[in-house]
Amino acid sequence: MPARSHPQVSKAKAAQIVTLKGEGCHHEYIAKKAHIVVSTVLHVIQCYKKYHILSPVPCSGCPSSITPQIQRHIICNILQNCFNTYAEVAARIPSVTAKTVQKVAHEAGYRHCVVLTKPYLKPEIIVQQVEWAEENTGHDWNTAIWCNETSTRAGEPSGWIMVTCQPHKAYLPECLVSSYHSGRDSLMAWGAIAHGVKGPIVILETSQKTTTATRQKQGGDLNAKGYTNQVISRPLKEFWQQLTKEQGHDMFIVEDGAPLHKGRAAQKAQDELGMKHLLHPPNSPDLNPIEPIWHILKKHVAKVPGYCKNCKSLQAAIKTACDSIDVGEINKHTSKMDAHVKAVKAAHGRHTHF
Repeated sequence: MPARSHPQVSKAKAAQIVTLKGEGCHHEYIAKKAHIVVSTVLHVIQCYKKYHILSPVPCSGCPSSITPQIQRHIICNILQNCFNTYAEVAARIPSVTAKTVQKVAHEAGYRHCVVLTKPYLKPEIIVQQVEWAEENTGHDWNTAIWCNETSTRAGEPSGWIMVTCQPHKAYLPECLVSSYHSGRDSLMAWGAIAHGVKGPIVILETSQKTTTATRQKQGGDLNAKGYTNQVISRPLKEFWQQLTKEQGHDMFIVEDGAPLHKGRAAQKAQDELGMKHLLHPPNSPDLNPIEPIWHILKKHVAKVPGYCKNCKSLQAAIKTACDSIDVGEINKHTSKMDAHVKAVKAAHGRHTHF
């Protein structure tokens, strides 16, 4: 085959040229419509007549040194070591560069990207998530009040962990990094939402932080009694009563399985008020639409000048950020609960794209 001597065009443009030629158009007209020169039009038509292809004609000369066997070897290495860089994969394969690994990976649909962080799911939690999906199929989510806490932690991660995988496999266990509870300093806030309603947000007073003789940090958290006094007895009670009256039907509280929610004091206070609950599997933030709202809130907080100067500035920034979130943003997530249920079923209780 002849060596390339004409500008290359895409398959789509080549198809346009061939189609116009088939309709009897002149070369000059085709060149004007395709925004190319006449010689390129002639070259594309000639190649199509001779080789019956729309893609560029292969160059003459030495064939590619990347054989199908090497390509399979590269992909196999990527699958076995998906957290490695392209350079680390190339180092294990003779005569292969990082650029070659990247090219082969991209052609096979793999991308090296920041790894997603999701809570670790124990086998029993996976079972509970499947049960949750079965029980909530067809549920009326307009009766739910989603509650949860969030913390603004001091310090930022030192870097990103990268993973090479196909985009649709980013949520599989082998492509994730598990997150665990952290004991770092933080400011804790509680909030609640319902479909069509933005609830209150409260900065919580946590226990005093201390350091033991062995330099272990203690405190800085909230127990069931503190949760009862600061949340249930006022903001949650008022929000629940308000929605129950406005909606004209029972509103169900959705909380995770944190000790402060399941403690005796919290359970007793909610029972006395007559609050009812919806099942929520433990360690499953993906099933609570308030989680993406917290993410949005933190992004807005980070845009407030001087938000991290001190605790008072951070509290003011949280209030400003909360005021900037409208009901439409909340509805965008609360309206997806049926999709959550379907996704959990499809993933057999494992992580979903939410």
